[in-house]
Amino acid sequence: MTRSRAGALAVGLALAVLGAGACTGSATPEDPTGAASATRTDRPPAEVPVDDPTASGDPERPPGSTDEPTAGASAGPGEEPTAAAPEVTSLGGAAGATPLVARSGWQVVGASGACVLSSRAAADPAAPTAGPRDASAALLAETVAADGGDLTAPRDVLLPLLADGVTRQGVNAAAQDWTVTTPRGEVRVRGAARVVSVPTFEGDASTQSVVLALDCAGPLDEGAWQRLLADVRVGLAAPAEGLGTWPS
Repeated sequence: MTRSRAGALAVGLALAVLGAGACTGSATPEDPTGAASATRTDRPPAEVPVDDPTASGDPERPPGSTDEPTAGASAGPGEEPTAAAPEVTSLGGAAGATPLVARSGWQVVGASGACVLSSRAAADPAAPTAGPRDASAALLAETVAADGGDLTAPRDVLLPLLADGVTRQGVNAAAQDWTVTTPRGEVRVRGAARVVSVPTFEGDASTQSVVLALDCAGPLDEGAWQRLLADVRVGLAAPAEGLGTWPS
């Protein structure tokens, strides 16, 4: 009996040792608290959905930034907004005319007989430094001086803005006649200039200007001036005015 009991104890001890070894050699079970499963996702951490509006291929760009320009980004720091130069057109077209002596930087608007009408338009983001009439007269004087002409007291003319089929509406301009001596002979000129102040969204003002010059090879043709001026439309941002009635 004693020997049989001892053998049974030995067999039981051996089975216990084998069972313990089998337990320690198995794979580690999942955390029963569920901590591991709480951090799992269905996609790798580096994956970003293609429809994510904040997705960026630049690792140094802050999250949420995009390549789209923001409002007010048209001008950089310290830059002035660009002012639009007015457009000068002719209902009859330029007719492919060439002046006796071409004016550099000017646009041919139309022609009649021996006369060619040209225009020069400009814009400045700064406000005019003088009233409309004084600024317009000063611009006209610059044109006369550049041609080498003699300055005289300017008179008022209307530059057409639009027509309603009955009356022509326009803005006042400072005008005068002068003569230019060129290598191809004398040219009689009638010029008209207008400067307007254009309000901006920021509450300031910018400047638009137009100069017209009728160059005639020979005597100044009053009929050509009237015909060409009637066809002109100046794109100045200004309300219609009566002849001789300048804004204050």
